[in-house]
Amino acid sequence: MSTDELLDISEAVTDSPQYRGRLRQMDAYAAALETSIAGLGKASKQLHAVSADYHTRTMDVMQRLTQLARQTPDPVVDQTLNDYATIAIEIERNRQLQAGQLQQIVVQPLLDSADSGLLYQTRQARRQIDALQNEYESQLGKLMARHTDRAERDVDLAKQKYVQQVQLASLDYNKLVSEHRAELLESQLSLMYAQYAYHHQAFAALRDFEPQMRQLGTHIGDMRQRAREHIEEARTMVVQPRTETGGSGYLQVGQQDSDGMLRVESLDEPHDDDVPEPRRRAQRRSLASISLSPHGLFQISGYLFLRSQYSLMASWQRRWFEIRNGVLVHTLPDMRDRES
Repeated sequence: MSTDELLDISEAVTDSPQYRGRLRQMDAYAAALETSIAGLGKASKQLHAVSADYHTRTMDVMQRLTQLARQTPDPVVDQTLNDYATIAIEIERNRQLQAGQLQQIVVQPLLDSADSGLLYQTRQARRQIDALQNEYESQLGKLMARHTDRAERDVDLAKQKYVQQVQLASLDYNKLVSEHRAELLESQLSLMYAQYAYHHQAFAALRDFEPQMRQLGTHIGDMRQRAREHIEEARTMVVQPRTETGGSGYLQVGQQDSDGMLRVESLDEPHDDDVPEPRRRAQRRSLASISLSPHGLFQISGYLFLRSQYSLMASWQRRWFEIRNGVLVHTLPDMRDRES
């Protein structure tokens, strides 16, 4: 007999071996169900602990991502990262709710059934059946040993109690394999719909966010291209040492010659005279940064080495300077710039 088939309570009166076999099948089903519920409760408890830790760490990561977005000067990157963090936080909160719903909808009702519900009643009924069966068989033994009216009445009473308990237990078993099983399947179906709603909402949120993802991808490509062009342009401005032989003896503006000096080249246009000018070395300045201001004037800045005191043991200290409107301007001393 399958546990899908309900017990016929009228057969409990006969107390046939076939009916007892069906009761044993129901007992085995109830015992297996209790074992599964106990394992499910343990696994759910572990899952809840892992889920809580995962939730805490995920929320921490998303909060830090939000802080990182606020520190980004680029408005496109800032907005995209901030919106993504908001969506990810909402998705994680819903996932945490799903973990709680698993415990509330499926696991906890089963644990309650095993502790004080229908499963508990069937377990108690099985114990009472065993006790009443022993009492019934004991009264039968007394009747066979001494056939009296009182012994017959005791046997009838013991049998009535035994059959009544078997019928009550059969009702509980029928509820267990029908109503209780349907309730279990309904709770699992509710969990399925909850999971479906969770994943559907998460997908919809990320799908609506896709245009911003595409925009960020294009923006990152533009950023990389601009950075690459800037680096290539800056690479051409790297100072190169002057060779000892060959060349005109001049260096480009901003380049050092062999003794660490800089050449300041005239900005006048070259002349196309027939007689070339003899090579002359341009006036050299101390190592400095020379550039043109928006008004076409030279701006000179760099380091000067100043003596701390005028004595033989004097130390030299490096100071940054700038020439602004013909005035030498010193900046505040920096401990990292000190040299002796």
